[in-house]
Amino acid sequence: MMRRATAILNEARKSVKGSKILVLGVAYKRDTGDTRESPALDVIRLLQEEGASVKFHDPHASSLRRESGTVLERTPLTPRGLREADVVIIVTDPSD
Repeated sequence: MMRRATAILNEARKSVKGSKILVLGVAYKRDTGDTRESPALDVIRLLQEEGASVKFHDPHASSLRRESGTVLERTPLTPRGLREADVVIIVTDPSD
């Protein structure tokens, strides 16, 4: 997923560092709020380590607790937020 996001940004002549990335669906399984062992945690961590500004939205998870103890709060899903993102990554798709 990191390689794909990097390739998309490179095509737009942008680097991961400083890019705005929106991650959709951070729960381990669709339609739950359980984020333990979610692949989204690794995706977000890797993107942040590369210098990206990462936000997330999941209708079932209001926040993410990182291994470092920091908490990332859910951002509203709005047309403006989608437009402002350099890349949108869907990790766990909802059924609705």
